[in-house]
Amino acid sequence: MDRAAAYGPTPPIWGHLLVHYALRVHMLQVARANSEALDPDRLSFQTCLRATRRITMMPPAGFPPSA
Repeated sequence: MDRAAAYGPTPPIWGHLLVHYALRVHMLQVARANSEALDPDRLSFQTCLRATRRITMMPPAGFPPSA
């Protein structure tokens, strides 16, 4: 039996909420660190999500390891 099926839709929902919260915290940190004093509410969540997806899909710099 699939774990998600055993617990219903709750684990996937919590996963999405945790990712959303983590990205929002990261956006707040970036806005505070920026010298232009960006307003965190004006940053685009969709742009941050797309950038995160691009970065996580990139292969590591040293891949494949050389023997």
